[in-house]
Amino acid sequence: MQFSEIATAENPLEALVQMALTFKGITVTKGTINRYSSLLEAALLADEGQSLEGNVWADFVGGIEGDRFEECCNAIGQTIGASSSEITEFLAIANATGDVLAGKEIELAEDELFAELESIMPTEADAYTHLDEQSKTAAIEVESARATSNDPDHRASDEGGYSDEE
Repeated sequence: MQFSEIATAENPLEALVQMALTFKGITVTKGTINRYSSLLEAALLADEGQSLEGNVWADFVGGIEGDRFEECCNAIGQTIGASSSEITEFLAIANATGDVLAGKEIELAEDELFAELESIMPTEADAYTHLDEQSKTAAIEVESARATSNDPDHRASDEGGYSDEE
């Protein structure tokens, strides 16, 4: 999904959530998108000083000290298995989207976003670093064999994404 598609979407929060879920290989459902985007919307409202009375997220968001939007992004990121650098990237995209919604030209916001994204140092662990040398070699061989075969990946769902169900 292109930044311009997110920034100009009918509901940019939903587009941001969809992008994050897709990036992490999680099956995207309307319910999941609605749940996470409603949490982010509640956080934004609270950060702006608006009441969350009657909002399903009122207690959760109300218990957060500081920047509620950022803390909710962290909570969602941890839930979907995002690294700290991926969460930082999501926040950068969200902030750039907010800039466009506030009137900044999309090209300028995009240029600034790409510069910021390039400066974020990845925090993801390299593949297989958690394994001993023998296990690492075996895992690489299995992945190589899978990549050269025509057998479908057992982890893939019918929709082509990855299921978050076990």
